[in-house]
Amino acid sequence: MLEKLSEISARTQAGQFDCTDLIRCAYNLNETDMGIIEQCSNNEERTIKEISNILGKDRSTVHRSLEKLRSCGLCFKERKGGASRGFVDFYRILPKKEILKKAEQNLDICYTQIKKLLAESNGN
Repeated sequence: MLEKLSEISARTQAGQFDCTDLIRCAYNLNETDMGIIEQCSNNEERTIKEISNILGKDRSTVHRSLEKLRSCGLCFKERKGGASRGFVDFYRILPKKEILKKAEQNLDICYTQIKKLLAESNGN
């Protein structure tokens, strides 16, 4: 975590920190996770196969990223009956504005907790 904080500090001071970096940092996302957000955050439902084709990534890689995004609350899954087979899972990524709002809220909570810890340690 300290490595990330130092990287963030350096990028911020150099004026190179942007919204993509904020999202990546707030949720500890990798390139595939960010690719899904960049390509699929228009609020449309897509299957793993569709997302895999868009990104040029293996389905299992996309599935892992989608599950990670779901655990962060940035992606939702809905299972629907398929036309020719059983069920198909459709994924919907939150719009980027909503993701940024969630990241800001999470960072506010983190900032408050850090300030509290620092105040407590200075008081002891």
